[in-house]
Order: sequence, then C-alpha cells, then structure tokens
Amino acid sequence: MKILKTVQKFPGGLMVGPLLIAAVIHTWAPGLVEIGGPTTALFSSSGTMCLAGLLLFIIGSQLPVRQIGTVLKRHGTLLAVKLIMAFAAGMILMHSFGAKGIFGISTMAFVSVLASNNPGVFLALTKSYGDEIDHAAFGLWNVACMPTIPLLILGAASGAAFDYMALIALLVPFFLGILLGNIDGDIQKLMAPGSMIILPFLGFCFGISVDLVTAFRSGLQGIFLTLVFYIISIIPAFCTEHWILRRPGYASVATCCVAGLAIGAPSQIAQAVPEHAPYLQAATAQIALVMILTTVITPFLTKFTAGKFGTAP
Repeated sequence: MKILKTVQKFPGGLMVGPLLIAAVIHTWAPGLVEIGGPTTALFSSSGTMCLAGLLLFIIGSQLPVRQIGTVLKRHGTLLAVKLIMAFAAGMILMHSFGAKGIFGISTMAFVSVLASNNPGVFLALTKSYGDEIDHAAFGLWNVACMPTIPLLILGAASGAAFDYMALIALLVPFFLGILLGNIDGDIQKLMAPGSMIILPFLGFCFGISVDLVTAFRSGLQGIFLTLVFYIISIIPAFCTEHWILRRPGYASVATCCVAGLAIGAPSQIAQAVPEHAPYLQAATAQIALVMILTTVITPFLTKFTAGKFGTAP
C-alpha cells in the first residue's frame, strides 16, 4: 500500500491527515490511547510539548546564524502584522461590545482565534512550497501560538500577568539547536531529516484532544468566526508579504491556520480575567470548529496561492 504517497498528495497532508484521524478517535473512542506507557506518552496530548520541543531543536539545528536576520525580516514582519491585527480587533471589540462580543461570539473567542497560528501545518506546507528560511521560522511561529498571547491582549487593561518563563522555556530547545548545529556540521546533517519524521506524530497529538461533535455544535457561529479569521488574517499579511517584502505570498497564507493549543486559551483567559468566564464553553466549541476548518482549508488556499503567485525561488 502506498499510504505515504497518498497522504502527501494533499497539501500539508503529512500533519493534517494524522490530526483528523486523531480527532475521530478522540470523538468516538476517547480511551483508545489512554492505556498508559509509551502508547499514551506518544499518542496522547501529553506528548505534544515533548514532540514540539524536539522539533524546535531540529529546526534550530538547520538554521545558519547568518540567516537569522533574514528570518526576522521576512517572518518577524508577518508576525508583527498578525499580532497588531489581533490586538486591534480585541481592543475594538472590548471597547464596543465588552466580553460578550457580537453575534454570539465572545471577544475571548475572537482574540484566541486571531492570535493563533499552527506552526506544524505551516512547516508541512513550506516543506512543499517554501525554502530553508521559511522552515527556520517554525521556532518564531511557535512563540506566537502560545495561549498566553491572547491572554496578554485581553488582560492588558486588567493587569493580568504575562508568563515570561513559558516564553523562555519554549525558546531554549530552538536556541540550543542553533548553537549545536552551527558548532558541528555533523549534528546538522544528523538532524536534517528529523522534522519530516516528527510531523505526523505532532499532528496526531494536536488532534487527539479535539471532540468533533462538540466542535460542530457551534455551527454557524464557528463558520462565521472562520470567515472573519481569514479576512482579518490573510488580507493584511498577504499584502505585506507580496507588496512590501516582495515575496510570492504563500507563507502569509500558510500561517493562517488555528492551532489545537488555541482551544485551551479560553480556560486560561477565564481564570485570569473573570469577566470572560461566562463565555468559556461556547468559546471553546467555536475555536475547536475553526481549528478543524482551517486545518482542512488553509493547505488548499496555500496551494492555490503558490500556484498563482509562485513558490520559493
């Protein structure tokens, strides 16, 4: 059977396929991977941070120091645009509608989605359409997908603290990889194929906490939130990449995918900023649906953009 070749026919399929399979398992057989030992450690959500840390180390080991400036120029700019849009939307919604939000979608849900990206899907897509600079930006986008980002935005007015140690802990594997990969070229060669091996497992870990039934109960609100996410996220980022950075534009589209980690953001926000607590359950369901929809849609949007405007030269 040609399983791998079949999966790779779909944009980002190396990560998206396992993610969707895991979501199906969690929805209808949630205890299947909770049997303890290596099975639970590798295939449950408890393995997410370990795999993400290993992937950060591997990506860092492939980044020559001389390219860091290029990574920051290209993807640091896109990240800044994304966070500015999320912050502006959050401030406008809080000022105009409060924590309740609009159209049955809380401000917490809007900000959690707009501030999110899925680095795994981004990496899988740039493996097909991007270059080594795009691959190296995986570490940068990992920082941006932390649930503490929307908490920082919504907690700015109420004085909620930002967890700087979580940011440092996220960056340590990445910088350690950069250090060792640049000191010893053999380490760089050893780690080179690692990212492609880890991606399917990371995708599975992201998906194993998603309940499809709960997600789809959000219905039209989740679909509307997805549409708003694409409009606010893609248009400014694509214009910045295509017209200012003079790039094809596929990378800005590839970053517009909501991560599984965003589903956990409302609980952190509700604990830190109590006025958002009444909207916790609805926001969680809506974000879960957006995550599922963007995981499926974004790879095809990226493929279309790469086909129309070109891939990495």
